[in-house]
Amino acid sequence: CNHIGNVLGVHFAWARLLFCGRELLGEETLSACGICEGSQLHLVVSEPRCVATASTDNTTRLWNADSGECFATLGGHAREVSCVTFSPDGARVLTASMDATAKLWSVDTGVCLRTYTGHASRALTSAVFSPGGERVLTASLDLTAKSFDTESGDCLQTFEGHTRAVNMAVFSPDTSMVLTASSDAAARLWNATTGERLHSMWHAYAVNSAVFSPDGRRALTASGDSTAVIWSADTGERLRTLDGHIRSVNSAVFSPDALYVLTAAADGTAKFWSSGSGDCIQNFQHAHLISSAVLSPGGMEIL
Repeated sequence: CNHIGNVLGVHFAWARLLFCGRELLGEETLSACGICEGSQLHLVVSEPRCVATASTDNTTRLWNADSGECFATLGGHAREVSCVTFSPDGARVLTASMDATAKLWSVDTGVCLRTYTGHASRALTSAVFSPGGERVLTASLDLTAKSFDTESGDCLQTFEGHTRAVNMAVFSPDTSMVLTASSDAAARLWNATTGERLHSMWHAYAVNSAVFSPDGRRALTASGDSTAVIWSADTGERLRTLDGHIRSVNSAVFSPDALYVLTAAADGTAKFWSSGSGDCIQNFQHAHLISSAVLSPGGMEIL
């Protein structure tokens, strides 16, 4: 059940505790999350624990994380699968492909449940769920991002304004905003409902990735100009520049408590930073470029 092409993406599924569509992390207290007596929590368990991989062989494969056994091959895209992610409840998988479509799959049956179309015959670079799973957001080489109703497949909004490929698009934790990263050197914040552009945040070169902090108050971008930058999501103001890589920064993510940032770069290093001071705390060296690096849900491990 091995892939016969390059693996372009990996995603894991596990048990999650949700409150109002937001995942609660191990180090958080219930009161700090606004949870009081009578609040309704949702425990979502995906068994067995799964790993999903996306490949240039046009397929996505699902693996048992404990045994390493491949238990499903999701075939249906006409070109490479560029990324894969699990739904918040772990029951479905979303894929994005170079064939200009995104697809929704059942983890249990491997059946394709929905195909999302509308991009102008150009490859999709990413596809993600909204925090509650009710919407899908895609990014494309056609210079746009689009949001879709997960169940109906209807396109709800198109985010237009970038002048080069959109490399990534994500929802804010409360789904009120969309953040896009583009090769035109800009990251942009949008009203998720109306499509109105709220702020543009500029680097010197292409923006490779962009994410929100867990509380949605800050945005984090990684760029070909060898920096990562923390921005205010309210004003678009530059708050902190993380400067220390000597080649393109390919990805940047916040730790679950947002106190730290992890970057991965083409200079063969991953760096761990204080988001408050901007100081580099730890350096992880590889022999060649690093395309991405992520933290475990508890923030104690790096992959």
